[in-house]
Amino acid sequence: MLKGSLIVVAAALVALTGSAQKAAPAKSDTSSDVRFLMSEIRRIHPNPFHATPEPVFQAAADDLATRAPSLNQDQLLVELMRFVNLLGERDGHSGIFTLDSGNARTFHVFPLYLYKFGDGLFVVTAPKNKSLVGSRLLAIDGMPVDGLEQKVRPLVPRDNEATHTDRFMSFMLTGEVLHGLGLRPGVGPARFTLQKPGGAAQDVTIAPVTAAAYVNIMQPYFPTFVYALPKRSKPLYLRRRGQDHYVTTLEHGRVVYVGYNRVLGSTGPDARKLLRLVKKKRFRRVIVDMRLNPGGDNHTYVDLLRALRSKRVNKKGRLVVLIGRSTFSAAQNFITELERKTRAVFVGETSGGSPNLYGDVQTVDLPSAGLRVDIAAIYWQKSFAGDPRVAIEPKVPVALSSKAFFAGKDPVLAAALRYRAG
Repeated sequence: MLKGSLIVVAAALVALTGSAQKAAPAKSDTSSDVRFLMSEIRRIHPNPFHATPEPVFQAAADDLATRAPSLNQDQLLVELMRFVNLLGERDGHSGIFTLDSGNARTFHVFPLYLYKFGDGLFVVTAPKNKSLVGSRLLAIDGMPVDGLEQKVRPLVPRDNEATHTDRFMSFMLTGEVLHGLGLRPGVGPARFTLQKPGGAAQDVTIAPVTAAAYVNIMQPYFPTFVYALPKRSKPLYLRRRGQDHYVTTLEHGRVVYVGYNRVLGSTGPDARKLLRLVKKKRFRRVIVDMRLNPGGDNHTYVDLLRALRSKRVNKKGRLVVLIGRSTFSAAQNFITELERKTRAVFVGETSGGSPNLYGDVQTVDLPSAGLRVDIAAIYWQKSFAGDPRVAIEPKVPVALSSKAFFAGKDPVLAAALRYRAG
């Protein structure tokens, strides 16, 4: 599966054979944009009406095509996002992403990296104003963030609600999205109400930067949306966030730890190292950390999967897998295979991907709207047919608080180390 958050990796290739198959609408014709998009959804998606009945979907297309000429650019952006999201759950690859460099329009994003912890929405990176890191975001232009989140979530492509939670911040920080929702008069500087732990709330005026500048500043690994937690000096999984995959030991060699951050590149060397380490007498457990993994290529995880299915590893209580809201696409396919083929125990948050999901997008360009739309082209069934679940739930749920994060602690790994099979 060459997708996930991996929209940028394969999109350019499939675009050559995807959207080029049909003539795009003429410029300055937003109604034709909508009709063209509907026809492309029908053509590309393997099951476009799995969540929304065809008559309802088509009626929405007809309605938006009628209204489109009366909408300004930002209103049209929001309504197109809402429309594409009729594809529903299991379809987190399909959508419009304002950080996508393929958009003809220029978007503006406030240069903060936010993360939603159990105790609120916090600034975890602010390259242009580092003093804001550690602050809880309370409001933008006086609008409470909880209300803003609820306004934005219906626009965010998702496999499930955990995907929403992982992604909504990039949408909420895009000026054109807030303007299109009617929440701000324009896309200029905004007043952010922030509060440091134990301190008083303060207002800070922040100017947006272009989406291209935002991606350059934040350096996300798949620059379509900012996801997961940023690299930090501790704990281990954040210190080594930039590595695709690695194998090390914890607890004086008793625990073999596999950091699996992207499903890219051969896992053969990691699998061989793992199999050497688990032969040692002191070995007790393997922990595979998938929390930062947004996807990649299914074909690359075969060696690691085979090693985790070995007799030495695949025993009750011996294999623990850490998952979370950013575990998506090919990473989700990997943990779904682990669920089916091993005795793995899952610890952490609800996964961001669905056991069966739609992926491997083709791109569609809407010239009048200046937007690029990703549409899933393949259905990946890694669980049983008809599996009603849209996520894998952890056997041991562990939430991450802002206090633990900023203190460099890792309660999810701690829970995995403590786990004892019943």
